[in-house]
Amino acid sequence: RDWSVTGVQTCALPISGMRVECIEIIEDQGWGVAYCLGAAMKYLWRCQHKGRMLEDLRKCRWYVDRAIAALERDGGKHAAE
Repeated sequence: RDWSVTGVQTCALPISGMRVECIEIIEDQGWGVAYCLGAAMKYLWRCQHKGRMLEDLRKCRWYVDRAIAALERDGGKHAAE
């Protein structure tokens, strides 16, 4: 996976032998936008309290960008979820 966009890894290191990441399974089930928005909210909520504000804001942005990309691909049909 390419984490160079944010310079921050947003999930645990890939598990040895696994071919897909958890977020790919979540997206395949149709829950991707809602999951990404929830994760973004988590990072935004805690960014001032954990001592890693910039890192948390970058993670938040990564999830928001992923949700936007999914909505753009789907023509915005997940907007009501």
